[in-house]
Amino acid sequence: MQRLEFTVKNHLIAMRSGLLLTITLVGLIFWVNFDTTMMTIFFVMFLIFILPGIYLHIEYFIINYKTIYSISKDEIISFKRGKKKIYKIKDIKSAKVFGSSTLFNPWFHLTAMEQYHFATITFNNGERLIITCLLCPRVDLALEKFIQIERKKGACNSILLSKSI
Repeated sequence: MQRLEFTVKNHLIAMRSGLLLTITLVGLIFWVNFDTTMMTIFFVMFLIFILPGIYLHIEYFIINYKTIYSISKDEIISFKRGKKKIYKIKDIKSAKVFGSSTLFNPWFHLTAMEQYHFATITFNNGERLIITCLLCPRVDLALEKFIQIERKKGACNSILLSKSI
């Protein structure tokens, strides 16, 4: 049985690229001695490389807040805001994991948002579960132990902005 839940470790793993990029930019700001032109360039870099990752982290947090999933070979048990629901594996219509290409083919994450990924599990009755990387560092690897998944590559894996879910 695999248990997927919020932990500090999962949050830090998801934020790893963003934290490293932020530390690098702050270090560079000190290195250039707070030069106004360079700070403007670093601010633009922050907006492009780090801010989208912060947005995804907040979105994923809101969607999976107070949610725990227990997955076994026969069922998925969902504990969402105190309510327990059991889903049978045999009732799964589709399972898709949305992530960056650098997530599925390990490479250096250039932007903070490349670390963020999520899965949607759709059942025959139309219900859908969303499992984000804040519950498990690699959702695809956790799920493929129990169910057949389809990997979908995307640049920004926002659940709210995605039309291909």
